[in-house]
This record gives sequence, structure tokens and C-alpha cells, in this order.
Amino acid sequence: MTRTQIAPTRQGSPRAARTFWVLVLVAAAGLVSTGSAFAKGYMTVPFRYRKARPVKLLLLPPHAEFIKNKVIMTEEMVNESAALEVEATNALAAQLQQRGYKVRVLTTAEMRKTAGLQQLVTRVNDRYNEEWSKLVNRPRQVKKRRYSVGPDAVKLCTLFKADGLAVARVQAVGVSAGKAILSGIGNLGVPSHRSFARMDLSIIDSREGRVEAFFVDHEATSLKQLTRKPAKIMGQLAANVLDPYPASTFEDLEAARGAEVAEAKSDDSEGAEEADPIAEFEALMSPQQKARK
Repeated sequence: MTRTQIAPTRQGSPRAARTFWVLVLVAAAGLVSTGSAFAKGYMTVPFRYRKARPVKLLLLPPHAEFIKNKVIMTEEMVNESAALEVEATNALAAQLQQRGYKVRVLTTAEMRKTAGLQQLVTRVNDRYNEEWSKLVNRPRQVKKRRYSVGPDAVKLCTLFKADGLAVARVQAVGVSAGKAILSGIGNLGVPSHRSFARMDLSIIDSREGRVEAFFVDHEATSLKQLTRKPAKIMGQLAANVLDPYPASTFEDLEAARGAEVAEAKSDDSEGAEEADPIAEFEALMSPQQKARK
């Protein structure tokens, strides 16, 4: 598989997202320190039993936040966050394809060269962040289809002819050696602060823009591993997250292939080539948008 090169993404509302993210890190740090099992998968019944499980997925560039926890203060690791985003994308795409799903990665290069597309993706991410803050607190509500990203998610799926969107968030904390030593004092030498990475993945359906499935897990690691071996950490984390994700069955694949063959024959009979979603998006742009581009 060709590795996808993705530039750092900093879309959405940073202040609100960061505030919520800090709360997530505190909760996750407690779970890591206790060593409890954390891998979870929450799915609607139709998703679990193939009736509404997307086969053709559009994977949006994940958003990653990486904090270095030092003795006195914390430091946001911007470049390292970008590396985690790239490796998380590669790992998720590979793992989903291994399970029999067709995955298209939407790169930041595509978004930047197409006027209006980046704004559409930003709106989807902003809306998802609002739902994500509720989702991590009450993930069981996914089964009742309580979370929706709205019509912009539907537009994005329609544009790329996808059955669903895959949206991921990655949070990582790297604890310095000094911080680990200090946190171990008075705790029988066992540090209460440990390095870890956490990944949340939501699958959003193309019909109503609702979250049909949510998967989450964490991986205990070290600051050195996070900074020097992001591919290894994200690869293991993606495998953990997708462990409860149902594999696409033979019938699912045959149905998808049959639909693609029928669509190809229809296009051939009309003498038309398969449309490029980027070209279609540009064709819908207003003259003012084209002039700005």
C-alpha cells in the first residue's frame, strides 16, 4: 500500500477542542495507570449485522494532539502531532482494507487545491467535535443513533460516492523521565503519570450523517517511542481500535463489486468516463469562487 503524505491539519475550534481534549487525557491517564482493559466498540444493530454498514469509506485526515508532560509545565508537540496524523492515516487505511473495505483517503493537498472543499471538511470536523464531546461521555448512545454530524457529512459522502465517513481523533501524552520519577515518589516507586496514546474512530453513514459506530482504545508507550517510532505506535493502536470492527463478509464484497460493475457498464453505454469528485466539486463552484481560486 502506498503511504499517504498528509500535511498537519489544524481545523475547527482549537480552544474548545483543546479544553475537551485535556479532560479526555486526564480520564485516559487514569485508565492507563491502573492498567485496565479499555478497547471498546459501540455499534448500531444494523451496522453490526451488515444491514447499514458502509463498504466504501472516505477517511478524513485524523486530528492529533501530542502533549509532553514535563516536571513543571506541559508543551504542545506540533511537529510530532503531524507525524502521528500521517501514521494514523496510513495505519487506519491499511487495517480497514485488510478487513475487506474500500477506503479512499482525503488528503490535505486535495482540499487545498479545491476551493470550497476545505471549508466543507472544516464544517464536518467542527460539527463532529461538538458530538465527540458528548460521545466519549456516553458512547452507548451510539446504539440509539443519538449522534449526528448533519447534512455536510452527507454532502461529502455524495461528492466522493462513499457509503460513509471515517473520522478519527488521536491524543498522546509523553511523560518526561523527571516527571515520571517525581510521580513515583510516595507511590511505592510506581509512576502515577505514564506515556500513552489514545485513538477514537467514528463511522458516519452517508444517508443521514449519523454516527453508526464508535471505536476507542489506548496504547501504553513511552516518550521516546512516540517521538521516534510513531508508525509502530499508530500501527498497534489502529489494530487495537479496529479489533472489534466487523470484517466485511464475502456477500458484502460481492454486492459492492456488483454495484460497481453495473455502474461501469452504465457509464460505458453512455460513452462517459467515471467522474472525478474533485472535478465535479469544481463544476459546482460559483463564478466568484472560481475567480478567487
